[in-house]
Amino acid sequence: METFIDKQGNTHLLSAFMRFGVGKSFVDNAHSGGFYVGINLETGTLNKIGHQYMEYGGATLTAHPDNNFVFGGFKIPLFKKAVELTLKAVDYIPDRYIGWDIAISPTGPVIIEANEYPSIFMSDIAYGGYLKHPLYKGILEEIRNS
Repeated sequence: METFIDKQGNTHLLSAFMRFGVGKSFVDNAHSGGFYVGINLETGTLNKIGHQYMEYGGATLTAHPDNNFVFGGFKIPLFKKAVELTLKAVDYIPDRYIGWDIAISPTGPVIIEANEYPSIFMSDIAYGGYLKHPLYKGILEEIRNS
């Protein structure tokens, strides 16, 4: 999940995606050959298409290549609680722009880590294009005017 604190001090969830490993890899990140699928922030469901980095083939996937699990419409368990946890975590690490790795455990959402340099590239694609995001336009404008 990627959060942003605006000039007024309000925290916003900009984008979210779920990462998947492939094959026998225990690592789930795109830099190790895995892929990611955007999450609809309104419904907490996976988008239809997953994306893999070009250096690993650049595939667009509608199902996991190892088990044919179809992404589109799958509801992330406890998504609202994961969002609440993420937004609360910003109170403790009030970085204006941060990426959060959240796991859904048997007892609820758990923060794995916070990333001060999140992958804007993946978040942009997961959202469906940050240039269409109303808050991101303000972020870019703020950067241009600094």
